[in-house]
Amino acid sequence: MIRKSLYIGLGAGFVLLAGCSGEDPNPEETLEDYLSSWENGDYAGMENLLTEASASAIAGEELSFSDKYEELYEELGVTELDVSFTGRDFEEEEVDLGELEEITYPVQVGMETVIGSFDYDTDVTLLKEEGEEGEEWRIGWEAGHLFMGMQAFSDSVEVTTEAPDTRGQIFAGNGESLAVNGTYMSIGFVFQDIEDLDAEAEELSDIIGLDEERILELVAGYEENPEWHAPVMNVPNDHAFIDEVLEAQIPGVLVREYNGREYGYGSLAAHLTGHLAIATADFLEKNDWPGYHGNSYYGRRGLENAYEETLRGEVGSQINIVDGEGNQRDVLQRTEAENGEDLFLTIDMELQEKLHDAMGDERGAGVVMDPVSGEVFAMVSKPDYNPGELYLRTTSIEEEQTLNRYNFRFSPGSVFKPLTAAIGLEEGTLDPEEQFTITGEQWQPEGSDWGNHQITRVNDDVDIVDLEAGMKYSDNIYFAMQALEIGEEKMEAWAERFGFGGNYPFKYPIYVSNLSNEGLGNSALLADTGYGQGEVQMNPVHLASLYTMFVNEGSIVQPVLFQDEGPAYFSESVISEETASTVLDSMVAVVEDPNGTAYRSNPGHSRSLAGKTGTAEIKDSQDDVDGDRIGWYASVDVEERDLLVVMMVEGAGSGEVVDKVNEFWASLE
Repeated sequence: MIRKSLYIGLGAGFVLLAGCSGEDPNPEETLEDYLSSWENGDYAGMENLLTEASASAIAGEELSFSDKYEELYEELGVTELDVSFTGRDFEEEEVDLGELEEITYPVQVGMETVIGSFDYDTDVTLLKEEGEEGEEWRIGWEAGHLFMGMQAFSDSVEVTTEAPDTRGQIFAGNGESLAVNGTYMSIGFVFQDIEDLDAEAEELSDIIGLDEERILELVAGYEENPEWHAPVMNVPNDHAFIDEVLEAQIPGVLVREYNGREYGYGSLAAHLTGHLAIATADFLEKNDWPGYHGNSYYGRRGLENAYEETLRGEVGSQINIVDGEGNQRDVLQRTEAENGEDLFLTIDMELQEKLHDAMGDERGAGVVMDPVSGEVFAMVSKPDYNPGELYLRTTSIEEEQTLNRYNFRFSPGSVFKPLTAAIGLEEGTLDPEEQFTITGEQWQPEGSDWGNHQITRVNDDVDIVDLEAGMKYSDNIYFAMQALEIGEEKMEAWAERFGFGGNYPFKYPIYVSNLSNEGLGNSALLADTGYGQGEVQMNPVHLASLYTMFVNEGSIVQPVLFQDEGPAYFSESVISEETASTVLDSMVAVVEDPNGTAYRSNPGHSRSLAGKTGTAEIKDSQDDVDGDRIGWYASVDVEERDLLVVMMVEGAGSGEVVDKVNEFWASLE
């Protein structure tokens, strides 16, 4: 929309008019009206101010004055228009307005269009003519007012665009091709080779699973061009159908190679790369990049979507002035198309595959990162899909398969407890050696107004609980008590320091972790928050990053996904080295102490780990026994400090997740 603002030089226009004679018309009043109408899209108002000669010259044209402006500015996609001039001090210049018959003002024009910004100068000449109420100033219109370089009313602006030749590609840490400009295979018919279409369509249907009638519909339009390839199904290069079709040797069927996007690792990196999709009418309506058209592809999910502007490149354009005969009069501007830029990730495809295999067929997410450098080596979400098949529309998939779980946030359960411990230690409300006598399975503070709400713990055989016992037994009551000691304000302040509620610096779009919906004013909610229930929601990548402070002397490492990012801290020395060491020791007990929730007598690997388990209960009420579970396990090698692993599985307890993560650690040996 054109801005409704008028710039009159340095303000002189308004100030100086007051000093002019009231008897003689001032040209600047007419010029102001003309430019104001121009900026506001009132082209009829502009036309009403033209001289008789200008109006007569335009009257014989095919387009009206208003239509000419509207058509050109719509084609250029003008969104902002600024027009200005510098007023004159006629009194100081000793100019007699009564004797002045003609005056010319340099006018500055600036406009924003779909193909860039344009700034140009044009002269506006005003002539004095006899009007109904005496002499008045009128505008001598020229084509150069309309747009730079135009010389006649019949001139027009021709905009041509050139799309980039190459979309940027995506590569993993060792140069593996995740999403590249390669080829795909198209299975179809060539009519000149068909012997019996119905029989051959039936045979092909048995192989690719597409209904015979649908096959016949797809190829029907190609019968008039019997030498053309009539595509039936497009598939990635490694698809099983290719060999099956070739082995069948169906007379009229041809498997042909075409250029296209290639997703070499298929489902292993599906949610990471995302995929391309054909531009729909709705997409084109919402996205005005000049390179998009009905046959364009754009990034639909993952990095293909998040870095669409980087990957697609820049459209080249040329702006020509064309005369009324269609001949090019002038080239005003030309910009060359720029190919898309490549993305180079820190992802280690060997670790990506091992994490993918360890998760099996569960619904969940996993993240592997270097706890010192912050490099993210693996991100897996299950269930998954083949991005090449979705791009080529080889088959349809369930929406559940495209849901990216390491992008979302979930209730963390007890994996939140190390954060509560760190906050309590920093605030001095938690003494790691202090022992609490806790009896029974459920608890609420004496004199509380909680009603029937109780904190429930899993292991009620332990009566004496300190920090280590609270961590290794994952005692909810102990951490609820600690949260109440910390208090609402300090808990919320620390959560903000840890990146809750804000944009966490990760160059892959993730949902922000939240501590609560509307604050922790309710003491029961505060207590539940202490052990990761209540309204806490965390993103798996964010959780992994927070755990780095326990092996980095209290500094939180910023997660890194691209190779050109340098190592950096999200928050340096956010907790003391002593606090980090104390919490880490309690997490070592979780894994190594026979009573720890992550202890396994034979974990299948020789790593020295610190970790924390968690099982979040998702219930409508405390009495609900059928609520969903979310199992978590976060672990880090405390000796090598080379890898940190977070895994979340929906519908599972933390014990199952521990076994899956141990399977991942074992696969490294």
